[in-house]
Amino acid sequence: MKFKHKTEEELQSMFLLHEGTYQFVVTKAEDAMSKSNNEMIKLTLKIMDKAGREHTVYDYLLEAMEFKLKHFCDATGLEKEYQSDMLLAKHCEGKSGMVDIIVQKGQPNPAGGFYADKNSVKDYVKRQKTQNELLNQNISNDFNDEVPF
Repeated sequence: MKFKHKTEEELQSMFLLHEGTYQFVVTKAEDAMSKSNNEMIKLTLKIMDKAGREHTVYDYLLEAMEFKLKHFCDATGLEKEYQSDMLLAKHCEGKSGMVDIIVQKGQPNPAGGFYADKNSVKDYVKRQKTQNELLNQNISNDFNDEVPF
């Protein structure tokens, strides 16, 4: 049998998404506490690559990472929850949007060696409003009951 050998790093990278922007769906969201004892939401994201393969990426929403928290809400239509200063895991499940994915290099393992490279969320991409949303927004902003005569 003839084949082209691959390094362990090449084999592991075959299962990583290339850096870029992808559509995601939140398949699971859990209210949790961080190691620093701060409230957070642990997200499980399902992302499809260009070949149709499904990838799972984990992300964490914390108040300490304000830009990512706000951008997640902007990307998924949860602006009202963001403005109310209250976001729960149950608000996040089933939500979808666009996300910027990066490849995070493997970190040293305390037991020796390195952890494998992995995909991480760099940021969430603010969704564009649909024509219906823009139309409804314009109607509600322009409508005025007061007749000037």
